[in-house]
Amino acid sequence: MRHSRILTVALYVSLILGSLGCAPLAQPGNAPAIRNVEAIGIPLVMVPPGEFLMGGTQTAEALVLAYPSSGKTPDYFADEYPRHRVRITKAFLLGKFEVTVAQFRRFTVETG
Repeated sequence: MRHSRILTVALYVSLILGSLGCAPLAQPGNAPAIRNVEAIGIPLVMVPPGEFLMGGTQTAEALVLAYPSSGKTPDYFADEYPRHRVRITKAFLLGKFEVTVAQFRRFTVETG
């Protein structure tokens, strides 16, 4: 469920940036515009447009055999397949680290 944690961080960051009235991250013909990012107190990294392959190269069964002490079944790795090409068309900011409980609590208090 690594992907769900990443999406949670991305959602949190986008909600905070939206609540701060930040400009769009990518504007045609210009460098990405970033304003008020330091106000949220979370280190962010720019993810540029591009393509990459997402997903496993080994079978789920091979991963279970490679890591028997994990106690995982092939179903655990189901969200890793099939491997596919992902295209990011617009740059965006992503939290460098996972959101802590304290950071999320602050967000919920400040945004209701």
